[in-house]
Amino acid sequence: LKNPDLILQEFRDRLTRLGKPVITRAAWQQIEAAEQAEADRLGLETFKYGTNEELLTAAGLATRQPAD
Repeated sequence: LKNPDLILQEFRDRLTRLGKPVITRAAWQQIEAAEQAEADRLGLETFKYGTNEELLTAAGLATRQPAD
């Protein structure tokens, strides 16, 4: 049986090799906080980002700047 820590590290390494952003629990919490702040700013009960790029930007994971 493999060491669970080794299995987890191999999994993380595979995700890194994909070259795509990975939404961790911390990133997801950052997104939720940013969406709530935007809802508050707009006077809405809830707010959700409309694109993946906006969501990734809120999480600090965007690879390019969103278009205006």
